[in-house]
Amino acid sequence: MEFVGHAVQRNIFNNRRQPTFDNKTEASSVRPSSAISGVKIGERIGERIGEKNVLPLRNSPPLEKSRTRIIKRIVLNLTLQTSDRNNAVGLFRNGECLFKTNHQDFIANHFALTEPGAAKAGAAATAAVQAMPGGSTLLLPMVQFCLKQVDLSVADLGLISVTRGPGMFTPLRVGVVAAKTMAFVNDIPLVGVDVLEALASAAAKRRQLPQGQIVEAVVNAQRKQIFVGRFEVTADQRAQKLGDSQLVSAQQWAEQISGTVVLTGPGLKIVPQPLRIELGARDGVIVEADADCNCDLESVADIAEHRLAKGDVDDPWSLSPIYFRPSAAEEVRTQADTS
Repeated sequence: MEFVGHAVQRNIFNNRRQPTFDNKTEASSVRPSSAISGVKIGERIGERIGEKNVLPLRNSPPLEKSRTRIIKRIVLNLTLQTSDRNNAVGLFRNGECLFKTNHQDFIANHFALTEPGAAKAGAAATAAVQAMPGGSTLLLPMVQFCLKQVDLSVADLGLISVTRGPGMFTPLRVGVVAAKTMAFVNDIPLVGVDVLEALASAAAKRRQLPQGQIVEAVVNAQRKQIFVGRFEVTADQRAQKLGDSQLVSAQQWAEQISGTVVLTGPGLKIVPQPLRIELGARDGVIVEADADCNCDLESVADIAEHRLAKGDVDDPWSLSPIYFRPSAAEEVRTQADTS
């Protein structure tokens, strides 16, 4: 197996140098994928600013003399979604996606099997896939890759947003630490986003839900349990939280659902299929399809930019992931200490 993409830059957190590719693959030769959207590979952010995509600032100096100031005023937002195994990274400008990628797409575009012969099959193929680096390992290379596509560095950003949970322990920890470090070193505003809020907000906008509609978002907590957040849709189709999130049995939660409510989130996948079908048949209950139940970058970026506009940002020193309970390893260690 050989890495055929860009070299891992040791100074990803440093604002003085641009991320670089190695000499094996240039940005223009990376294979496109349906998972990548936004600007075309090789398109420069300077060209976008100079054309129709950005209105000129009133009384502003010539573009070439104020490129960094203009970029920061239009708020370039680096968004990290690391609540599950398929980490995703995107660059947004005032709500518009400039470029994004995820772990699966990044692996497909940047890694190849170097052994000669035809494509592997069966057990060999499974072993090759398992040998690929995980999403947490490739998070910073993915950040570099996205920045490279729009010819930017971390120092050009006006906001860093990251999912803080609930979700998988290792991806959350890596994502939050990476976001905090980049924000602190480069003095960039930081916003941590609740995954349950992002899921509920996405459902509200996707279905154009009316004000007052109730949405319950759920995330798999393992052990046949789910994290549940209950939200009410606001006039501007955002999700306002109602009470604290809960950790409950998936079946117990599904059995007590009633009234007019929209159910969304990856936690629905662990609800027994017969019960999911029965849920969808109840009056007023809408169960979203699996394809619409994942936490997406767009919702995370939108919530973060909305908070930034209100001056509601997080302290890089104190922002921490939302776990709701210790990891399995921590629970075993606690039991050993108390026994």
